[in-house]
Amino acid sequence: MSSSSSIFAARKRRLDEIDALVSDTFKAPAPAPAAPADAADAAEEKPLFVPRRQRDPLHRGVLAGSSLGALARAEADAAPRQSVFNREVEEEKPVSTRRADIFVELLAKQKEEELNPITEEERRRLEDEALLKQIEARKPLQAGREFADGIVYTEPLRVTAWQPPRFLRELSMEDRRKIWRSYHAQVRGDDVPAPARRYEYLKFPTPIMDVLRKRGIKAPLTIQAIALPIVMSGRDMIGIAATGQGKTLAFALPMVALAMEAEIRLPFVRGEGPHALCIVPSKELATQIYDNCEEFCKALVASGRYPQLRSLLCIGGINMNEQMDALNRGVHIVVATPGRLKDMLHRRRLNLDSCRMLVMDEADRMLDPTGFEEDVREIVSYFRGQRQTLLFSATMPPTVGTFAQSSLVRPVVVNVTKSSIANSNISQEVHYVPQVQKTTRLMDVLDTTPPPVLVFAQNKRDVNDIHEYLLARGVAVDSIHGDRSSEERTNAVRRFRAGDIDILVATDVMSKGLDFPNIQHVINFDMPDCIENYIHRIGRTGRGGNSGVASTFINDECDRNVLADLSVLLYQAKQPGNLYLDQICMELGIDVPRVVAEMESADAAGDASGADGDLLGRGGGCVFCGGRGHTANNCPKMLKEARRVMASARASDMSGGGGF
Repeated sequence: MSSSSSIFAARKRRLDEIDALVSDTFKAPAPAPAAPADAADAAEEKPLFVPRRQRDPLHRGVLAGSSLGALARAEADAAPRQSVFNREVEEEKPVSTRRADIFVELLAKQKEEELNPITEEERRRLEDEALLKQIEARKPLQAGREFADGIVYTEPLRVTAWQPPRFLRELSMEDRRKIWRSYHAQVRGDDVPAPARRYEYLKFPTPIMDVLRKRGIKAPLTIQAIALPIVMSGRDMIGIAATGQGKTLAFALPMVALAMEAEIRLPFVRGEGPHALCIVPSKELATQIYDNCEEFCKALVASGRYPQLRSLLCIGGINMNEQMDALNRGVHIVVATPGRLKDMLHRRRLNLDSCRMLVMDEADRMLDPTGFEEDVREIVSYFRGQRQTLLFSATMPPTVGTFAQSSLVRPVVVNVTKSSIANSNISQEVHYVPQVQKTTRLMDVLDTTPPPVLVFAQNKRDVNDIHEYLLARGVAVDSIHGDRSSEERTNAVRRFRAGDIDILVATDVMSKGLDFPNIQHVINFDMPDCIENYIHRIGRTGRGGNSGVASTFINDECDRNVLADLSVLLYQAKQPGNLYLDQICMELGIDVPRVVAEMESADAAGDASGADGDLLGRGGGCVFCGGRGHTANNCPKMLKEARRVMASARASDMSGGGGF
């Protein structure tokens, strides 16, 4: 009895000493020096409470170098050994140790923040840097064999034998920069080919030149003059240009040239191809690009001097059995949407063994984690060799651009217009309209300009409501959204192009890349959920050097951070302001002139740095979506992505995706 009492007393003394040592280690910070307190007050002060579950694993570390550690080890050696079957105290689990480590880390971080406070601006900068590091850590776009074998390409792929004229090759880099500045363009990269101010310098075949003259195109537009020599030289490229500035020709012509040269060298046999692949986010945009390529291919064949080139439109709603003839003979060019292309590759009706050029139009959407990134990764895994990669878009958020650069080989970035600014040919009007008055106000705005007019709404229900409202008033109108069949959407676009209808109502499916040269007016019935979509929407007007009008309805239902982005964009584009937007910015503490000045200063620094500058020319704002009126910690798009991930994880858990 006395033996057990002595053991109990020894254990109690040891626990008391441990508690005192832990209390000294984790007690709250001492207050500022004050008048001496009496002993009774000092005795009432209590240390920071540490739960037993977190305290136990800490005891071992605290005791490691103390005299109590030796005492505990000696007592453990003296205690009688017990069978594991009779052990009363369960062994410590690894998870407890991990929780203790987290506890210690949090305390250390809290202590450091108390001793070294940082400003709000510094905190936001650190958060943005952490986000960019997370994006950079994402796995680059690689084929499965390249990743497995550790293959890393360091030099660009020469896809054609094209060379620029000698006088362009001999231009000094300083002379090239002068030409780029005359185009008001930012070009980043090393050893960038000189721009070509005339199509004759690019040495395209005569039938292609005839098609360009037939379209009334006499000289390359800015993005074409700068990008075409880069692409024809085999360089990977990111091309950023305002909507309606001719990006399609900047990659369609090289696709046709590559296919023609490859066919002349070694004609296709059964089942081969393609040489060039273009992936886009929507069926309508895919059809538009396919029609461009087909026009050039048919002109080459009609001349009688060139072999036949076969192109394939790979989108949902088309019966692939009807295209089996072209597939069996081999296709040179494929224009596709991600879903149908994945299906074709999975069924082995198409292969990418000989594909040497990969183009993504509207690349911000294609490489966005909330968009088609996973589909693109799967498609890239089917490649069997190095390819030239071309990315084009009107906007390029820093997160997407940073990830894209990690997947390219010595990329060149051509930014003809700042990636967060809309087309300067568009007059932007903002109207505060209460939610219940939107439909009636729409008729008033429609009367301000002649047709054709494009109306955007955020969801399919609103598109249907507007469509029915306008039909009831005798307006020639049609609509497009995701629930309509492929045939209905194609017919609506065809009728709108032909002038059979005056107004087309659509969701954002129509905002990317589609070219309607004669649109006078774009109306945003709803403010989109991010500023990127706003830029793409209003870019359907003011194309090809023409002017246009964009009207946007806003109210209290809109996201305040997106409205702040809109206010910055309007100020930067020297468009009329809006009192409601000014009030929003004032409430959010955003100094719009200062934000724009910082952006322009960053862009000027990028111009001065030349090839050694930041390839994307980032100048502040949100690193996730590119918006200038907010930062990453309150980004609407990032919040939407977080909700999507949480919903996906919840669905996986409910369906048993987590385990057994």
